[in-house]
Amino acid sequence: MRDHVAIGQITPSPATDQSVLVRRVQAKSSPARLRRRQVRRHGLSPEAIPIRQPMRDGERLSLPWIEVRSTSTGQHFRLFIDQKVRPGPPVPGRFSPYGLSATATLPWF
Repeated sequence: MRDHVAIGQITPSPATDQSVLVRRVQAKSSPARLRRRQVRRHGLSPEAIPIRQPMRDGERLSLPWIEVRSTSTGQHFRLFIDQKVRPGPPVPGRFSPYGLSATATLPWF
């Protein structure tokens, strides 16, 4: 990873009137998986599901993502990241272990 980053002295961020929200976006499950879940949870027959939940084309996210391995389960998953620039100063708040937040913003420069 050292060939992808430059490590130096910490410098203050410049004054700016914009901030950026960097958050995680979770993809919706596939229609087939949702249908199987309905069968399990509600005891419906697979033939009854299309009436209650019609099959739709899976919506693909066009956001950048990173492949992550869960330390608790060992499963691999894609962590999709969305970034939106907002007017105004940064908003303080809590960040996830991934460094993302649904409410806190960072200075945009």
